[in-house]
Amino acid sequence: MKITNELKEIIIARYLLGESAYGIAKDFNLHGSSILSMLQKSNIQLRSKKLTNLEQDEILNRYSLGESYQTIANNLNRDIHTIQRYIKSQNIKIRSTKDTARKYGLNHNYFDIIDTEDKAYFLGLLYADGSNSTKYGICAISLIDEDSDILLKLAQHLQTEKPLSKPKRKKESHRQQSCLTITSRKISDSLNKLGCVPAKSLILKFPTEEQVPTHLLTHWLRGMWDGDGSYYITKRNLAGCNITSTKNICEGIQKLIKESLNIETTIHKRKNSCIHYITLCSVAKVKKFIEWIYQDSTIYLQRKYNKANLILEMIKPKDVN
Repeated sequence: MKITNELKEIIIARYLLGESAYGIAKDFNLHGSSILSMLQKSNIQLRSKKLTNLEQDEILNRYSLGESYQTIANNLNRDIHTIQRYIKSQNIKIRSTKDTARKYGLNHNYFDIIDTEDKAYFLGLLYADGSNSTKYGICAISLIDEDSDILLKLAQHLQTEKPLSKPKRKKESHRQQSCLTITSRKISDSLNKLGCVPAKSLILKFPTEEQVPTHLLTHWLRGMWDGDGSYYITKRNLAGCNITSTKNICEGIQKLIKESLNIETTIHKRKNSCIHYITLCSVAKVKKFIEWIYQDSTIYLQRKYNKANLILEMIKPKDVN
């Protein structure tokens, strides 16, 4: 089976989320060596198979403190199966998924139905930056440390006191991340039904009316924009904003913006990629969009909200007329 560019992006995404090369290979009827070779050619740093003594000590320590296999794997940049095998080989009592959730408490029903601003917003954020493994009943979301406040708010809404983890940086130049990992088959299944599916990078679809009611779509979109969108100011002091996602998501956003704001947008496709994006460059369009996306909002990423306000402050009346 030939590894197409689209399949290549899916494989890389799954490997970076902690899946093993051989586990991915099995899903696509490929040889594990083919996956490893492709990852190396794509300049993806491969994980070492053997655990160091320091890693072994940290794994046992983290597990004793109540962290899940997935959280430990994320922190150490290791395959979850490696973590599981090592812990089981140490003849210690293995916690069940329920035990892990019970330690911190959790509202397993939070995502049963999207009927409030906060649920719509967090679903959008998870669409953009979250991962969902229905196989293990685990979902996670990682953001740069600067944005960790929004993860703490999500934890608060989920009624859990589980602390954020700090994944080990792959390179010194990489920015430190904060990660919230939720161990709950109920939440994982609910998110899957709401469109936040496993290995979603290239197959994500715009939510249906049943998944996110029309009156809550702006809050969902604000969550998406906080994850995969941006606001920017060019060197010539021109304002703009854009969002990157799948073609289906971009088409849905394009339709929503047209129906809500009567603004025409164009969908662009990245060269040699299946990723698409929408850009708003007109000052009038950007102003109208920002005012709309934050209207009646109580939850958002503070960093992007500040950037959006900065853009509004620099826009003069004559620029809009």
